[in-house]
Amino acid sequence: MHSRIRFFEGHEAAIRQLPEEEFFELFAAYTEDLYRAGAYTKYKTVADEMIACCLERQPSGEAGWDLFLATIFRKADSCYQLEEYGPAAHLFREVLRMDPFHSAGKAGLRRTLYRAKPENVLNARAVSVLLI
Repeated sequence: MHSRIRFFEGHEAAIRQLPEEEFFELFAAYTEDLYRAGAYTKYKTVADEMIACCLERQPSGEAGWDLFLATIFRKADSCYQLEEYGPAAHLFREVLRMDPFHSAGKAGLRRTLYRAKPENVLNARAVSVLLI
């Protein structure tokens, strides 16, 4: 996984010169490897390009749609992992808007909303700790 990431990054200019189908396949593998490696900040950046590539190609069939949806879900999870709860909640809601039965999207949204405590709750906790 890490060797594929290094390979892509080391040869990115040449890879971008490949025919569209070959580039797309390598780019999809690269983005998936970034996510699996936990490189969430970098993944968020390339996920936008991956989403644009999917839209340009107008994903046909189930495989294209699955890749599009998975990219948005992974970007939402990356935001969650980076404690960016506002963008994460928005992206999880988008996943659920596109697929209301996406169980991982439901769990992600629930987890995000639980972590994204309103500021008044955090302030009340701080005051209660201070008083104790």
